[in-house]
Amino acid sequence: MRYVDTRTDLLRLLPKGLVVAELGVFIGDFSKTILEVCEPKLFFMVDTFPYAPVYSGDKDGKNRIDVPDLSIYFEILKERYKDKKNVTIVRGTTDVFLHIADDLGIQVFYIDATHSYDGVLADLYNSYSVMAEGGFILGHDYDQSGVKAAVDLFCSEKGLKIKYLTRDLCPSYLIEI
Repeated sequence: MRYVDTRTDLLRLLPKGLVVAELGVFIGDFSKTILEVCEPKLFFMVDTFPYAPVYSGDKDGKNRIDVPDLSIYFEILKERYKDKKNVTIVRGTTDVFLHIADDLGIQVFYIDATHSYDGVLADLYNSYSVMAEGGFILGHDYDQSGVKAAVDLFCSEKGLKIKYLTRDLCPSYLIEI
């Protein structure tokens, strides 16, 4: 396994112009980075954008952001990217999206939605099952026990290895398929 400093450095390792799906968008900060660094052919931003309070930290789990109603960001992101023909914002669960994503030719999945063992494992297997050949799975929060256990089991069962891990306080990983 190799190490890079940040999850943005992981993105720089990918070829440009791929079809990318980000599972778990929150307020869209990292989405903007994905668009700038990866220059995707197509980019799917998937989140439930619930009508409920949601909180998250930054990439290192610090500087907590409390959002009283995440559904507002669905509207904000739709407006922000309305002129970007390569961007599709999907309001729904990753499970539903991944069951209809088979024909989209997705080559890169960035998994940062649920952080439960079962949720991450489902996102990994469902992403893998619809991924175009020779793709990449990346994800965040590998330091969280449910995430780590799910990623490690997935890699073990599929005969894969984490190729890169970041040195962030909340590490991200890259698996090459």
